[in-house]
Amino acid sequence: MCLCKNWSNGNYYGLGSRRKAELWESCRTLGLPDENITLMKITNMPDNPNVKWDPNRTYEIIMNHVEQNSITQVYTFDFNGVSRHANHRSLYFAFANMSIRNVIPRYLQVYLLESVNIFRKYTMFFDSFVSYVMSKHILMVTLDEFRTIQVAMRKHRSQMAWYRWLYVDMSRYMYMNTYKALDRDDAILMYDLYGEFA
Repeated sequence: MCLCKNWSNGNYYGLGSRRKAELWESCRTLGLPDENITLMKITNMPDNPNVKWDPNRTYEIIMNHVEQNSITQVYTFDFNGVSRHANHRSLYFAFANMSIRNVIPRYLQVYLLESVNIFRKYTMFFDSFVSYVMSKHILMVTLDEFRTIQVAMRKHRSQMAWYRWLYVDMSRYMYMNTYKALDRDDAILMYDLYGEFA
């Protein structure tokens, strides 16, 4: 089962209802059945690149869906959240915080999407060599899947600024993603260095 989570209705630019419809269409383009798409509007979790969400509340919301749907794997962002977007990073903080406290259920595997520097981000095919050497968990899509993902991304018309067009055509995240398993020791180190989990 695959759930698409939208913690807010994407109203950062005042386009919440439009962005909600675009997200729904994007999920459908990717082949997600309607019953596997869950969109939520949570007032105290706004769509804002500068607002961190409460890690305990974020974890609670995610775990409700994990338990209701017997999910055994979660894929989320790493500490840098790809672009340092505070909402993305909040998802990492939620799981890192719970990992430190040893409360993530044993049956649940949590994988973190690895953030890469801007050179690697936009050198699509070159980066595949680096990723194969440096990463343990790699997801690479076929050419047909890549085209489907491009179509799905373009459904987000209200968000398609010039740099997002570049992203859709050139970013390695469009055709290949690398993951690492959430590691408690790494989470403790990040907390000790940055103390940003609360």
